[in-house]
Amino acid sequence: MLRSEVDRAQREEAAAQEFRQLIRQWREESGGYSSPRKIISSQAYQQVIAMGEAAVPLILKEIQAGRGMFLEYALGKITGADATDESMQGQVELINEAWLKWGRDNKYI
Repeated sequence: MLRSEVDRAQREEAAAQEFRQLIRQWREESGGYSSPRKIISSQAYQQVIAMGEAAVPLILKEIQAGRGMFLEYALGKITGADATDESMQGQVELINEAWLKWGRDNKYI
């Protein structure tokens, strides 16, 4: 393996570890909230967004695993994309499928 490939793999693993820790913290902090606004304003959630593009494939994996509730908003903030349309509002499965399709189309999955 080339040095650059090793460096990239190490950066990806470090980002994955940070992401897992932030997601765990976010879920612990926001577990009792019913307000989506409070859920996405959590400091840990905002730190996931601050991870930028490194978080995108990790968020998509969470969605694939059925643990992506409220993470679609983070995808939109990070990427500037909107994979959904108004007809999907409140339909979690359709929203998730739209983001997964977006992830495949943009080579994140």
